[in-house]
Amino acid sequence: MDMSVGQASTTFELAQIDPELRGRPLYLSALNVGRDHIGSLINTLALAYFGGALPLVLLLSMGFQPLSVSLNSEAMVESIVTVIVASVGLVLCVPVTTAVAVMLAGRREP
Repeated sequence: MDMSVGQASTTFELAQIDPELRGRPLYLSALNVGRDHIGSLINTLALAYFGGALPLVLLLSMGFQPLSVSLNSEAMVESIVTVIVASVGLVLCVPVTTAVAVMLAGRREP
């Protein structure tokens, strides 16, 4: 949600600074800023999830199971899938938010 608010604010600010910037050029300019948002938040998200899964990893590493069995455990797969799904949602959030903000910025009076 933080990224969506930041991305929408960036889009509206770009539209306000340059009233001639509309449509695709505005979208591409705002998307450049969004790439920076994505990079920092995916790193934070991955570190947070892996930090939360660290006790699980330590517990599995203490066992005498082969690595392939440990990686295929339900808890480990759940942690990995959670990171992947959250990252995909994060990556899709920027272009969708930017597109909606560009449409709304086009309706505003300069």
